Amino acid sequence: MSHIRKVLKSIITFSQADNAREQLKRLRVKAELNQSTIDDLREWESNLEIIRKSQPFYETTKLLNEKLSNEFLRYLEKHYPGDNRLVNYKR
Repeated sequence: MSHIRKVLKSIITFSQADNAREQLKRLRVKAELNQSTIDDLREWESNLEIIRKSQPFYETTKLLNEKLSNEFLRYLEKHYPGDNRLVNYKR
């Protein structure tokens, strides 16, 4: 892969991660205001996955990601109390 392609790929990845972070903040606020719904699950999952895949972005915003992950767990507890991910996180 050429240097230019690598740079472009990293810019695109950063942009996607930044957008995902903004969407997760919106979902967090929505959950805090008790306005979340069971239909938000796919959006939580897809945006968290984008953040996790963009490792440099994930590392630089680790504290924010921990907050968002904790909020996602509260979301799951509220709307999907039997979700297996809750068992894994509580270990």
